[in-house]
Amino acid sequence: MNPPNPPAASMPFGEHLEELRSRLFVIVLTTGAVFALCMFFYRDLWQLAMFPRERAARWLGGTAAELFPLQFMRPTEGLSSAFDLALKIAVGLTLPIILTQLWLFVAPGLTPREKRAVKWTAVAGSGLFLLGAALAFLYAAPLGLSWLAHFDRTLSATVTQWRVDAYLDFIFMACLGFGLGFELPLAMAALAWTGLLPPEKIGRYWRQTLFALLIVAALFTPPDPYTMLLLATCLTALYGAGYWLARLVYKSRVES
Repeated sequence: MNPPNPPAASMPFGEHLEELRSRLFVIVLTTGAVFALCMFFYRDLWQLAMFPRERAARWLGGTAAELFPLQFMRPTEGLSSAFDLALKIAVGLTLPIILTQLWLFVAPGLTPREKRAVKWTAVAGSGLFLLGAALAFLYAAPLGLSWLAHFDRTLSATVTQWRVDAYLDFIFMACLGFGLGFELPLAMAALAWTGLLPPEKIGRYWRQTLFALLIVAALFTPPDPYTMLLLATCLTALYGAGYWLARLVYKSRVES
């Protein structure tokens, strides 16, 4: 049985670097293994990535091949697109492992109470991110694609043919924007727990915050109004949940 690690404050700087190197090695090795597995099943993952496009076509009453066919513009674009898709999925699947390794790196320097807070924050953060990304993949991205395809029909003398890399970037940005947006309650609770953002300030500047959330929704979603409004609506609801969570966390911090 290995002896417990010494407290982070008593560890020499060289041991900190060695600990960090070992954690990064686990992250890179795990992500690389999952990436190789994703490349092995790249055909299935490619078909999965086409789901928002196919759902959008069904909503428009047609087929994806007829309404918005995809095209490669370079000889190597098919291979590079498959690599890019596999890498993004691998990072998403290994996100809990990445957060766990980062937590294990900082855990020796935390108090037992802080360890519990970080642990549950990492678990909740992973779940909220995946929930937001799933919402974007299943509904927001198809909704945005259908609106954009419908808008293209209003422009004369044009043919809708999307590049594959542009389509994949569209899906990725939608999932990333919703995934990060769903972290809002945890971010507000963390700021309240540190005392940087008391609940009183959160409630006082709610108008300015809602305006800022609209800007964030516009920046982190594809350029269509439906996806932006869907994210803005979710962020508003999450802001309300984050306010009550911040109140609970701040009250617990003051009473302890």
